[in-house]
Amino acid sequence: MSINMALINSQVRQLREQASLLREVQASLLSYQCNLNSHWRGVEMVPTNQALENHMRRLEALANDLESISSDVRREAEAIRREEEEVI
Repeated sequence: MSINMALINSQVRQLREQASLLREVQASLLSYQCNLNSHWRGVEMVPTNQALENHMRRLEALANDLESISSDVRREAEAIRREEEEVI
C-alpha cells in the first residue's frame, strides 16, 4: 500500500486554511479592540485590552502551530513516498 499524496496534500491545505481562519479571527479581534478603545474610556479597558491581546497572541500561536504541523506532515509524507519509490 502506497502513501496517498493527494489526500496528504488535501489535509495539508485544510490545516493551512484553518491557520488562515485563525488569523482572520485575530484581525477581527484587533479591529474590535481598536473600535472599542476609540469609543470607550474607563479603568475596565485595561483588563479588557489585556484579555483581548492574550487571545490574539494565542490565536497567532495556534496558527503558527498549524502551519508548522502542515509543513511537517508534507515533509514526512514526501520522505515516505521517496522510501516507497526506492523499494520498487
